[in-house]
Amino acid sequence: MNLWQKTRLILGGNIPGAKSTDRLSLSFPQATEAAFIDYYFTNTLTRTRPAIILGMVIYGLFFLLDYLFLPDVKLQFFIIRFGLVVPIGLI
Repeated sequence: MNLWQKTRLILGGNIPGAKSTDRLSLSFPQATEAAFIDYYFTNTLTRTRPAIILGMVIYGLFFLLDYLFLPDVKLQFFIIRFGLVVPIGLI
């Protein structure tokens, strides 16, 4: 089963008696919505976590620029960068 078929199955395209989206709220039936959220979470988790960690590493490397070009405030930037932003970003 390819991705298109899985998506149609999750969204109710091949399920007998499944109703499509509600035109007022643009939501799917609760069971279909829950199945899609489970599918989406498990398939994107392996890409999302490394991307966030890589982003925090790159953000942390900018401390080198702070150290070289702003030596008089490097301690304040270090505290903000590694004591506040990076830990919150990794949570």
